[in-house]
Amino acid sequence: MKSLFFSRTIEIITGILLIIAIIWSFFPILLIVTSSFTSPDKLFSFPPTILSKPTLVNYSNLLIEWPKFFDSLINSVITTIGAVILTAVVCLPAAYSLSRYKNKFTYSCGMLGIIIRMFPPIIITIPLFPILQQTGLVDNSLVLIFLYTSFYLSLGQWVLKNFIDTIPIEFEEAAAIEGASNKWTFFKIIVPLSSSGVVSISILVAIFAWNEFMFAFLFTSYKAVTAPVVLNEMLGAMFGVSWGPLFAATTLQLVPILTFIWLVQKLLVSGMAHAVGK
Repeated sequence: MKSLFFSRTIEIITGILLIIAIIWSFFPILLIVTSSFTSPDKLFSFPPTILSKPTLVNYSNLLIEWPKFFDSLINSVITTIGAVILTAVVCLPAAYSLSRYKNKFTYSCGMLGIIIRMFPPIIITIPLFPILQQTGLVDNSLVLIFLYTSFYLSLGQWVLKNFIDTIPIEFEEAAAIEGASNKWTFFKIIVPLSSSGVVSISILVAIFAWNEFMFAFLFTSYKAVTAPVVLNEMLGAMFGVSWGPLFAATTLQLVPILTFIWLVQKLLVSGMAHAVGK
């Protein structure tokens, strides 16, 4: 009886703590979204106005004052999709090599990627910036795509390796007996059976690329600038911060990634659980 009471108490306490954590995490997002639909003269009123008549004036002001923000959203979409595709294309062969060709060379290459990943990203930018500036690649979405892919390559290849390890090698041996080439085996067996792992790492890369600021701030200036960089410009505006348009821009920047996470959350959890379980 005491053990049942104790376990029930633990469940209640855990539930309360979970609710508090959810409220703590969700409240800033709710505040930003509601503020974006609040009239500018009521944004900082005291006592605060929780429920007020929604208005789109902040969004119209954003379109008038910061039209470049909408171009930056398009750049963010291009960069994120490009980074996701390139990471999947590069990580799959690398993970296959780590899984099937186990030797000192492949292991050392994989560990080297992990070691490089441990360095602060700012260290990479110091020698990289003058090189890119001299070659004319600064302010180009391709630079960000390559940087984001490089940043997640080490993690992605080891995550996908765990998925490929679960694929019985007998499938490949049977295909080889039937006369299938290594290329056919890779694309017809390994790639389809590793799809859940590809989805998992693609989600992680998409979240990182969509919200990344430092690389985008250093290597873009006008043409390829992304949404987080423009949000930073709005915070440091010469004539003061226009909080209404800023809240509207933040909401527009949050909605796509939050929607994406909500749609694929089950795939992310199941994929990472599968990798950890291995």
